[in-house]
Amino acid sequence: MSTGRVINTHNRDKFTIEKYKFRSSDDFSFDDIDSENGDDFVSLTQSLGLVNHEDSSAQYAVQENSNTVDITEFGDESQHHDEPTVLPDSQTIELLYKKIEEFSDKVVKLEMALEAKDAEFEAKLKTANDESYHRGYQACSDELAENYTRELDEKQKMISSSITKLETAADTFTKKLEDIQKELVTTALAISSEVIKIELSNKSSEIALTLAKELMAKLYEASSVNIKVNSEDFALLNANLGDNSKVTLEVDDAIAKGGVIVMSSMGNFDGSIASRLEKVIKEATNK
Repeated sequence: MSTGRVINTHNRDKFTIEKYKFRSSDDFSFDDIDSENGDDFVSLTQSLGLVNHEDSSAQYAVQENSNTVDITEFGDESQHHDEPTVLPDSQTIELLYKKIEEFSDKVVKLEMALEAKDAEFEAKLKTANDESYHRGYQACSDELAENYTRELDEKQKMISSSITKLETAADTFTKKLEDIQKELVTTALAISSEVIKIELSNKSSEIALTLAKELMAKLYEASSVNIKVNSEDFALLNANLGDNSKVTLEVDDAIAKGGVIVMSSMGNFDGSIASRLEKVIKEATNK
């Protein structure tokens, strides 16, 4: 086994040589490089020009100590030569840096694009949720409004029907009440007529005298008064009114008992019971 120089001394002026920065052994373990990754490592060193392509079949052992890392070639001693392995120049390294930067930029742009897509998706999702909520809310509101309107219409119809029934019942009641009032008036008048007949049969003269005095009070300014009475009532009226010089009494059997007719220059008054009763009946029945 032999170890060759990476760059010969006489070719050193052709290269820019910088101090190699070692990676901490705590962060890197050569045990992680398996056979497959080892092949990738060889390919990488070949692409960077660290080894010649004709030496790609050689096996390399990486020896690690606390200060240096040496690449030691194992193989046939006859294959060893002192030709230097070409290191990548600064242009190649710069190109690699540019590729790395481009790749990093693409990764950053991809992350930004993913974030933008994620934000767009979130916005669309929120919009869809809001639209779904508003559509559901509007549909529910429309349904509630429709149900409320329908129930309100039904209740209004029920109320209208009830009002119509009440109005019909009120009209019927009013009509019956009017009929009852008429019947009551008729009955009262009939009873009054019977009472009057009874009173006339017993006290017709007193009734005639009372009526004559009431009518004469309305004619106090008249110069003469002529009073017609039934023959059965004449005696009592003559006894009470015969001394009055203005009054002239006259018998007329056409006048019913208890009634009188008063005539004067100021007007005539029918004080018969029949006429007075008819007047009362008209007033009671509004006829």
